[in-house]
Amino acid sequence: MGGGILHERTGSALNDYFMIDAIAAVFREPKAGDYAFDDNGIIMAVYPRLGKRYNPGTVAQYLLYLLSESGHSGEKGKCAMLRHAGWLVDNASHREGFSVWQYDFPWINAGYRCDPPWCSSLAQGIGVSALLRVYGFTKDRKYLDCARDALQALIIPIEKGGVLSHSKRGSAWFEEYAGKERAQVLNGMILATVGAHEFHLVTGDEEAKAIFDLGVRTLIDELGDFELGMPLFQWSKYDNKYQFVSDMDYHKMHIVQLDHLFNITGEEIFRQYARRWESYLARHGDPGKFALIFLAYRVYLGFMLFLQKHGIA
Repeated sequence: MGGGILHERTGSALNDYFMIDAIAAVFREPKAGDYAFDDNGIIMAVYPRLGKRYNPGTVAQYLLYLLSESGHSGEKGKCAMLRHAGWLVDNASHREGFSVWQYDFPWINAGYRCDPPWCSSLAQGIGVSALLRVYGFTKDRKYLDCARDALQALIIPIEKGGVLSHSKRGSAWFEEYAGKERAQVLNGMILATVGAHEFHLVTGDEEAKAIFDLGVRTLIDELGDFELGMPLFQWSKYDNKYQFVSDMDYHKMHIVQLDHLFNITGEEIFRQYARRWESYLARHGDPGKFALIFLAYRVYLGFMLFLQKHGIA
């Protein structure tokens, strides 16, 4: 988008989203059967057992992709961008003082259970970041207002309809899977924290800054829990409850995210972990070798969860 989105207070720029290269790669060359579009041209995720579903996080990511392409996609691209931004505005479920984007399908996986309707810190964070850029593009305040309401959900407890829970240590956590059974997921926590940072950059809003600072403090305190330190295999973890090892894409994404956190906070711990996890990638990153290790670890973890469920371990 050229020079970036103008800062409402100071005129500085909100640049392209920090993960736009990874997002654009997904949508430029989507895997067959992963996505579809409804009659209005809104993207839908396609799931093996659930079929076509509106996924708010996917809509927000696709909107970021459209924004990044807006400089050379012409009127057709602009219309698609505004349709997806409008979908986020129209489908925000409003509560007293905040709003959420709800998922209308169940998400049940080992260690996770989200019964509809449920919401996600990932969708809230990426949705905020996308709408801020649409606001900069259009200067229409409805997008800024929608982003503001969505941001507030980060500090509303799950029991009251938001995405806030607490970690084992008692730290505030923005839950990616805000359901009955949940585990703190690093990806969603970081993207929600970045959304708060970007809202503060654009508006100067002090409450957004406080939410950002809250997220940063938690990440500094909890980051060590996301490192899998087995004797022969070191890697990042997807969550810090069930010790799901990150797949290759998530591990690479974690490195990008930690580098970005260092860039916007100056906190050395983020750079240290980024470089450490980068070294693990060099050590274990051969696709064939990693596939075997990943499979073996997931089998081992599944066995241990089975034992725990039946009171054996």
